[in-house]
Amino acid sequence: MKKYGEIEAVKLKLQKRMIEQIDERNEILEKTNYGKLIIQSNNVQYYLSRLIFLRSFNSSKKFEEKLNDLSLGPLIGYLNVCAQTKQDLDLIIRLKNYKDKRDALAHRMLTDEKLTPEDCKKALETGKEIIKYLIESLKQKYMIKGTDKISDFPIQFNKLAKLVESLEKRIIKLEQGNKKLKENS
Repeated sequence: MKKYGEIEAVKLKLQKRMIEQIDERNEILEKTNYGKLIIQSNNVQYYLSRLIFLRSFNSSKKFEEKLNDLSLGPLIGYLNVCAQTKQDLDLIIRLKNYKDKRDALAHRMLTDEKLTPEDCKKALETGKEIIKYLIESLKQKYMIKGTDKISDFPIQFNKLAKLVESLEKRIIKLEQGNKKLKENS
């Protein structure tokens, strides 16, 4: 029988190896085009859900959470409903193509289509264009300034959301005050 100290040493070695394997996997994901595509598709989904949420008539927290839980396919369907320009309609076509490439990589066991390294590079370029368009649409439509880096966008978006929320509260107070004035007149 092994002593308690030996068992603990074996457990520590196993934990260390597991952590090393996770680090290796993350490094591979970040350095390969295939990994970059998977990570990039998360950013595409984030910006697409933000655009859909801001364009929708339902600005409830529950709807926002629902959008955040949706995968890329259903989000493309929502964009189809709230598309406002010809560029939005063109984006839908590009998003569907991008999704097919992402699915060919992420769901290889479920699709017959395989993603070649060249296809992956093209998909990454398409993804960059999609993200650029989504950010520009959000900036133009909702006056988000100074957000050229993707990492800055969530901060600016949250500032804008708080501003819009405070403006809505002000409008409600003004409407209530106006209603009271009319009642007293």
